[in-house]
Amino acid sequence: MKLTEKEFKKLQRKWYRCLILEGFRDTEANEKDTEVTKPSLIRLYRDMEPVERIAKEDYFLLLSHAVNNEDTLFKNDADRYIMTRYSEGARIIEISEELTNLGMRRERKTIRFIIRRYEMAWHIRSYNHKQLNRK
Repeated sequence: MKLTEKEFKKLQRKWYRCLILEGFRDTEANEKDTEVTKPSLIRLYRDMEPVERIAKEDYFLLLSHAVNNEDTLFKNDADRYIMTRYSEGARIIEISEELTNLGMRRERKTIRFIIRRYEMAWHIRSYNHKQLNRK
């Protein structure tokens, strides 16, 4: 049985509603006006292995404690903002866009290096010179 275009669109909308209820969300339309679905971040986190989820929670908890410690010194306000937002779970691209809007523009690579510098200073992670963009 072949569906008409109207019937197909109705079935497609019903299908996307089911996907949304299951934790997927429509993020954009591609060139052919068909919707693309992408799993929500909550679902990705929920479906993570327990060990990985606990490790990620501990990592961000350590970052949060270090950022909010009153003895912590930051090089400038941009560094403080970057580390605060990152400890809250914001992605680097989001932080970059927010900094641009605040007039403190930083490239994504620069943000990555700033995060690594503070992780090293707080003894949360360690990196080699190449990962820190040093010679």
